[in-house]
Amino acid sequence: MQSGKMDHRITIQSNTYTVDDYGGVIYAWSDRATVAAQVIKRGTSEFIASYGIADKGIIIFRVRWLDGVNNTDRVLFEGREMRIKEVVSLGRRDALEIRCEDDGAAP
Repeated sequence: MQSGKMDHRITIQSNTYTVDDYGGVIYAWSDRATVAAQVIKRGTSEFIASYGIADKGIIIFRVRWLDGVNNTDRVLFEGREMRIKEVVSLGRRDALEIRCEDDGAAP
């Protein structure tokens, strides 16, 4: 993995929760790590939903190994929130490929 190709910054966030004074659960996203990333692929996936055809942005990031990243986390990139669809380990804890889906929602 060449560090010169990692010319983007992404923030990986985890969903956390706290309990308020009344016993209610409050969910929030907290920053887990901000790392250098290489954009491997950008594209659009078209699928048929119950309401018609929709486009989803697909993007794959390659980052250095970071333990515990999974598909319950999300990625912030260029002001967009992206759901993690799959995390693939490369080598022996050398790197991760994080495959994301852009819902089109800004934070």
